[in-house]
Amino acid sequence: MARMNFTNPDDKTVLNNWITNVEKNIIQNSAITSGQTKLKKLATELDIFFLQYPLIKKSIVHENISSWGPICIFQYITDEENIDYFWDLSSTPAPVSGCKIYDILLELTKDNPKVQKRIYLKDIACSVSFAMVTRIANMIYDVPENQRTYLLSLRLPNGISLNQFIRISLAYYPTTKPIKCERIIQMTSKFIDMDIKTSIKSSMKALLDSFKQNFTPDKTSEDCVAIASAQILPFLDLSGGFMIGYVRTTWEPPFGSFLEIIHFLNEIAKLSPIKNQRHLRIIHEYFFM
Repeated sequence: MARMNFTNPDDKTVLNNWITNVEKNIIQNSAITSGQTKLKKLATELDIFFLQYPLIKKSIVHENISSWGPICIFQYITDEENIDYFWDLSSTPAPVSGCKIYDILLELTKDNPKVQKRIYLKDIACSVSFAMVTRIANMIYDVPENQRTYLLSLRLPNGISLNQFIRISLAYYPTTKPIKCERIIQMTSKFIDMDIKTSIKSSMKALLDSFKQNFTPDKTSEDCVAIASAQILPFLDLSGGFMIGYVRTTWEPPFGSFLEIIHFLNEIAKLSPIKNQRHLRIIHEYFFM
């Protein structure tokens, strides 16, 4: 962690305090014997920490964890472990709202009427369907902006955050509605406004020009994704600066950064399953050594 540079020295203190707490309560907790369980708990704590401290997230989310990839990919890999849970809550009928996930939210927000009364309960599909994926993905817009961190930080019965739950719904978009060629171009053009080095902007400008030239009218969405992936991924391997650029190049909510789009399109999580103790050791060495 010493190699990280923070503009605000207080951020380093906050991060170190979080690391100390997680080291004690999860990593070195003898009551938690399963490496898989420790990874899941760590992923949730990291997710909530990033919600509460977005500037710290911006500073470290692109950092690589050994050869496993950046921290944000660790989050997505652990999300894959919760897919069955996502569909269980999203498709099981319940007595109050009509759907299990919403009954849980009503219970969790009972002490916060400002949030609870804003949760939209009409026409819930409550099924394994794209309609339910869309509903969950847009759930955050039910509540005022100043209450969203609170809502996303809520812990569901299996221990994950609501933010992790919602993120699973976002991963389904590329599989149900293929990304259009023009959207890749629009996303790439966002680099102009990003807080990244001029040299990185120049490289992204070259990518943009290449996409415009190669995304001809005869190209399908799949063609454009293949072209973009082939040209983008080598840059991500070449330099951490490119990784920062793609983390900070953002699309409109709820889709997040360009890197997240690349991740979803290439289904990185399916290619990098959690390996229990080995991956726990890698995470431990990154954060706690």
